[in-house]
Amino acid sequence: MPTSPVPFPPQHLLAFHLLFHVALATNPITVRRACFPPLAAILIYLLYNTSTPHRTQNWLTGHMLVIELLTASDYLLVTADVHELRQTGTDSKFSISTAPFVARLKWASRLTLNPRGIGWLHEPTSALPPRPTASRSTFLVCQIVQFAVHAFALLVIGRAASSVPVLRTGSPGLGSNGWLQRLLAVLLLWSSLYTCARVRGCAMRIVFVGLGFWDPYECPELFDSWRQAYSVRKFWGKFWHQIIRRILVSHSKLIAHRILNLHPGSTASAYTQLFVAFFLSGIIHYSGQYMLLRDESRPMPKGPLVFFLAQAVVITLEDGLVAVGKKLHLTSGWWRVIGYAWVVAWLSISTPVWIDQQVAAGFMDIENKGGMTLKFAVLGDLYLDM
Repeated sequence: MPTSPVPFPPQHLLAFHLLFHVALATNPITVRRACFPPLAAILIYLLYNTSTPHRTQNWLTGHMLVIELLTASDYLLVTADVHELRQTGTDSKFSISTAPFVARLKWASRLTLNPRGIGWLHEPTSALPPRPTASRSTFLVCQIVQFAVHAFALLVIGRAASSVPVLRTGSPGLGSNGWLQRLLAVLLLWSSLYTCARVRGCAMRIVFVGLGFWDPYECPELFDSWRQAYSVRKFWGKFWHQIIRRILVSHSKLIAHRILNLHPGSTASAYTQLFVAFFLSGIIHYSGQYMLLRDESRPMPKGPLVFFLAQAVVITLEDGLVAVGKKLHLTSGWWRVIGYAWVVAWLSISTPVWIDQQVAAGFMDIENKGGMTLKFAVLGDLYLDM
């Protein structure tokens, strides 16, 4: 690993995506699987050897590279035959393997542009918000209004965050100035992540629906209603975005069913998948921290791994308490209110474990090449050289 990383080369990422699409479109399956090592090599090189000039962009890029790695692993290695993945409404006996190469490339593009699997047979229907029913023009107007609202909210939250000392570069920790400021800092942090994702989601829907690549029906909201977030399990499984759900589920099932030979549907299988999924999520977020904090003079903190594994532990305990509550017929609406308070309290306790070191490095500091700016929210990965 070099002492000083080189500037992130966007052409390497472009080469990865081109090769990945060709690999997905290629026959036979043995050739597709043989494409994984060079694809993985490109991503690992970028992760360990490159950097961008923007702190929060480094953080996002680290996440993105490992998500791409797990996506390639899912489609090329874990899935028995990716060519059997079909969109709804297609002939159940039709395999894309029999189509011309150009048609297979178009199929690969539709697959990779749709990480939540919306409109595909593998869509996790119960985990997604309701489908839009508006016409294209009405949908686009609604998205433009939402974009404006969330963009304004992001600017307000960014301004508020800049006035909170524990969210500035060099912060001694989100909880260093007492519980009130800890709670405020955690709420501002999660609000920044939420509004930034909503802004980018609206921007993508405006572009792709406007150009005719997506239909409004294929674009449910990125997040479900906050009313779903009355338990830690529902916060992660219903309210929060489901962009990486497929790659977590596929690799979790690989571990639980094909490696450990646990019976599908069993309690052991369910909780093994839960812990594997949160461990992989920890790896994804640890990689973002790595690209943000890269410093050979000190050991890399394990905060993201601890934070996400702690979510699995708490969900396990929560499930036990919910089961006891059902047996005791504790169904009052007040329990849901208590649930919201519990989720806020738990995130206030656990979030600093994940993010303290990253905040201290300038992750939220707009004046120090960090922060969830509007430009960053809209451009995302395209921000690299701009």
